[in-house]
Amino acid sequence: MKRQLFILLLAISSVYVQGITITHGPYLCDMTTDGVTVVWTTDLQGPAWVETENTVTAEKADYYEVVAGNIVAIATLHRVRINNLKPGTKYNYRIFTKEIGLDLATLSVNYGETVASNDFSHNPLSFTTFSKDKKDISFVVLNDIHSRTDFMKELCNEVDFKALDFVCFNGDMWEWLLDENMIFDGCMDAAVEMFASEIPIVFNRGNHETRGPYAIPLINYFPTVNGTFYYQFGIGDVCFLVLDGGEDKEDSHPEYFNLAAFDSYREEESRWLEQNVVCPEFQNAKARIVFLHIPPMVSTGHGSLHLQKTLIPILNHAKIDVILSGHTHSYIYREADATSNFPTVVNSNKTYMLCTIKDGQIRVEMKGQNPLANHTHEFQIKNRK
Repeated sequence: MKRQLFILLLAISSVYVQGITITHGPYLCDMTTDGVTVVWTTDLQGPAWVETENTVTAEKADYYEVVAGNIVAIATLHRVRINNLKPGTKYNYRIFTKEIGLDLATLSVNYGETVASNDFSHNPLSFTTFSKDKKDISFVVLNDIHSRTDFMKELCNEVDFKALDFVCFNGDMWEWLLDENMIFDGCMDAAVEMFASEIPIVFNRGNHETRGPYAIPLINYFPTVNGTFYYQFGIGDVCFLVLDGGEDKEDSHPEYFNLAAFDSYREEESRWLEQNVVCPEFQNAKARIVFLHIPPMVSTGHGSLHLQKTLIPILNHAKIDVILSGHTHSYIYREADATSNFPTVVNSNKTYMLCTIKDGQIRVEMKGQNPLANHTHEFQIKNRK
């Protein structure tokens, strides 16, 4: 009798409708020419979906997060991948989550309220897929914010985000990752406020994002099609490589509590890179840009030395135009030389990079609140023939 009463009370509590709300997001990541991932959170669990509207044809479609045929329903973190979109096309979108309750007494599902973003007739959210034919490309790079949310907002006060193709988070956006609240309080709520619901984030992990109990589930908040922190994407005839430098110290360093295995991780990444730089998408690109938080040829720690051993030999044969880095908290420019045949630009922790690609040239401008910290570099795109 007591057992039956317990089950009944549990069942009643599980289906009680409390009123579901969107707590964070949405934001866009892993944009390609034919897809994007939309991420947001709610305070209660439930199945989630995204409705899109092609602004040219007015065609609408719904997309759910599906794993092996099952629609994900018991979750408060929602990650909906939208595929089969048209390149260079603007889409309006709405997010939805329906509250769900499991009745254990009858082994049935009960639905509660549905929460949604604005409809298409009242300030709809929108995004534009990357184009295969785009000639002029612009993006901003941020790094080493270290959870300084107010500083990031002040730093980007004059950035015209709507004019950008994407914003790259190039490592150490957070100091530690202890829980989900840190992800949003330390960076993402501000990013959503400024741009991230309509301009996609290109996420690149820094060494500080490897630290803390929430370092492992971080990939769930910035999912990629290949499921790793290192990947490739393209816009027009430009190929971008996002490479993960891992930690900056030896795996045996006391700071890691015997919980680090980044040497083998970088070796695994190098094997992927070796295969990737010979794929047609990379070989046919006219420009090749690398995002890598730790600058291998500038820093002197173990991570940098291991990157010199694992990744630099491959990149030296890949005709890279420039590596964009952070990590040092100071501006550094390193010319190409015999050890790395491409230049490296290191952004400080007080500036952002505004990068434009136009007329066969890559222009990188460091911009900050102190004009003395600003620097500009221009690179002629290499002849691939």
